[in-house]
Amino acid sequence: MGLILLAHWMAYYTGIGANMKRMIDTETFLAQCRERLNAGETVPLVVTGGSMTPFLVHKRDAVLLSKIDAPVRRGDIILYTRAPGLLILHRACHIKPEGVYFAGDAQTRLEGPVAQERMVARAVAANRKGKQIAPGSFWWEFFRGFWRWVRPARPFFMGAYGKVHALAGHKHEQHRKQ
Repeated sequence: MGLILLAHWMAYYTGIGANMKRMIDTETFLAQCRERLNAGETVPLVVTGGSMTPFLVHKRDAVLLSKIDAPVRRGDIILYTRAPGLLILHRACHIKPEGVYFAGDAQTRLEGPVAQERMVARAVAANRKGKQIAPGSFWWEFFRGFWRWVRPARPFFMGAYGKVHALAGHKHEQHRKQ
């Protein structure tokens, strides 16, 4: 399932930082988000779901959303609607006349075409592992470019990523026991 892929009866975490988190239903979030974006504000959103791993991790990381005021480009992270009550935050992979095709960073299959009117906001920054990053930073550009380019090989890379994390976690646990 996708990042921010929750049914209307579930909730979203909003805000960056433990003191700012609150849960609201999807329709309320979408209405408030659009209102703030139209007023020229940005909207923070904590990531839920695993489809944007390894760039953005479930409930650890957050994005800062802004109004889409320029054409969507390949590699942009866009919040869009899939169905009533369903919001998705994925990366634009292909731009075609009929719409944009998206995939999460942990996915190989494309979703689309998604029409412009279904696109809500663009991620303009992220809080990743507690650090602010933005377009132009190494990790942002790595996932915008190289990671998007190797989409068919992602299962291999994700398997290696999982093994490294499991090994690192195991070593960390052994170190803590000593």
